[in-house]
Amino acid sequence: MRRLHAQRNAQEPDDIPALERLATQQAAVLESRGIHTRDDLVSVLKQVQWRDQGTAMMHGMASASGFNLGTIPANLKLADLTLAGLMKAMPTLPVAVPALITGAVMGFALSMLDVASGAAAGKTFQDAYFTRPPGEQLPEPIASANPPTKASLAADNSIAAGLSYGAARNGLVRIPAMLNYELKGQPKQRAAMDGILDPAFGMPVGGGGMRVIKNDFDVSAGRAGFQHFLARDDLGACLDHLQKPAAEQIFSAAARVGAHVKNLKDTFPEALGDVFASKVGWTSHAILSAGFGGLTAMVASLPTTLMQQHGLSEKDANITTQMLKYVVLQALYHVWGGALGAVGGPRAPDPAALSHA
Repeated sequence: MRRLHAQRNAQEPDDIPALERLATQQAAVLESRGIHTRDDLVSVLKQVQWRDQGTAMMHGMASASGFNLGTIPANLKLADLTLAGLMKAMPTLPVAVPALITGAVMGFALSMLDVASGAAAGKTFQDAYFTRPPGEQLPEPIASANPPTKASLAADNSIAAGLSYGAARNGLVRIPAMLNYELKGQPKQRAAMDGILDPAFGMPVGGGGMRVIKNDFDVSAGRAGFQHFLARDDLGACLDHLQKPAAEQIFSAAARVGAHVKNLKDTFPEALGDVFASKVGWTSHAILSAGFGGLTAMVASLPTTLMQQHGLSEKDANITTQMLKYVVLQALYHVWGGALGAVGGPRAPDPAALSHA
């Protein structure tokens, strides 16, 4: 109800005098820090912009650390050992069956690690941005401006996941490496290299890139940006920080890494709740378990099918399978991101409540 009331008030004339007073107050803060001209202000805003882009990258890497670190043992040996054990226990079944089980188990485990990482990352970076301060540091009309909906979060997350993990990480890194090795007839070397590239680029390009894209969507929608920086009630302290020597600012940023390690411990109960008792958690588990299960079954069984039933050479069968793998992964990223946005987003406003607010 409070948010609905704020949405209405943000459009009413009563807000104008308060915003005018805020503008006068914040202009005085800028002037007291030596910011007198347009060029002075642009210089500050440029600093704020690139620093928040770096913060978003680190935030995304922290959020994605559980999943991507978990892929290291899975890619190197754990998945192969699990598949071999299940094939030995199910000698009469097609290889797709134990592969399906293996992929589903790995997908569930990686989803748990991914969801568990969110609580600590959220706490570490909750006050790290210049242009998206906590709501309590903003006047109500700005803090409540254009809140997201389930539909908007679903669309934003889906696009961000597809662009970062799919187009950037897979399209620019993993697929070219795959083609290089498979065209040379070196599938084992391809698998080994992919086991390195997957997590190595998953954190900065996948996780970091996804957060940068999502932040950019928020700026475009008016939920973050320069207006939020200039309206925050601690603007003076932010400007003081920007004017500190570079060494001090670097040390301050490094201290957040230590804080994140502590937050991993402090938020452990919350992380368990997210993993086992949240809609977002179980949505992620269901999608990644089913997705990786089906994907692993396809990768394990399709090359033989293509060679025996369609007459493809081993090289062509492997390349075809790998390319189909990345097509499926692209779809999976979009579905996963969109579903988490839809489940985790706020409910649409109740028209009846809005009319009586």
